[in-house]
Order: sequence, then C-alpha cells, then structure tokens
Amino acid sequence: MSAVEYLLDFLEKELCRLKRKGMQKNEPVALLTCSGTVEQGIESATDLGFPTANIRFEAPDISGTYAGKVLVGKDEYYAAVYANRKRRLLEAHLLDFSGDLYGKPITVILLERLAEAKVFLDPEDQRNFVERAVAEVERYFNRIQ
Repeated sequence: MSAVEYLLDFLEKELCRLKRKGMQKNEPVALLTCSGTVEQGIESATDLGFPTANIRFEAPDISGTYAGKVLVGKDEYYAAVYANRKRRLLEAHLLDFSGDLYGKPITVILLERLAEAKVFLDPEDQRNFVERAVAEVERYFNRIQ
C-alpha cells in the first residue's frame, strides 16, 4: 500500500469514526497533512538529542512549531514538528520512538501551532526551545485526551 493509499484509507476510517461519534469540541482538526519519504537533514536537532524525521512540504503559509501526529505504517506517534519554510521541510521529533526512518514513507499531521519560527542565538538556546516545545506537545495531548 502506498503512502497516499494509506493516508486515504486512514482519513476515510477517521471520518467514519467521527460520524459515528459526533464531532466533539476538543477533537483536533488538522491544519496540514503531508506525506513523503523521510530524508537526511543537517542533523542539528539530532546533535541536541532530538532526532527528527524530515519530509518536504509546499504550503507557503505554514511555519513555526506545531503539536502534531506522525503516521509510520500503521503506527501513530505524537510529535513536536517544526515547519521550516526556508528549507521547505517538516522536521518531526516523534515522542516515544526510536528507530531509523530514513527512506521510509510517513505522514505528518499538524494539529496546533505552538510557536512562531525563531532564530536561535546558539545551540543551548535551540536545545531549551526544543525541550519546551516537546513539553508543550505533551501537555497538548494530555489536554485533548
């Protein structure tokens, strides 16, 4: 099953689930859904202890840090996602995941924008920002469950 077929199947099942359940106020609505093959990045986040799965995206109005989900095969992970408009990359740090995703198809779903794009003063500033973003993503998912 291709990534596109998987995404369509997932969305169809999700729509059926929502119709049966009725949309609730705390149900997150996707701001962007993007599928692609994970590619090598510059590994600056990995060097800070936050490896990312990077895929290309084309939405010109999307930038900053988001709470999101990443679909890897049939598995779903919460993620802190940085939409790097300059490099046209979604850089997703999957929570509670370890493994190698290079060359594999994934789908990234952005759910809530947490912060504007930021220029970091140094690696420590970047590490502190990413730590806060990951903590905010955890709070976000605890709040909507």
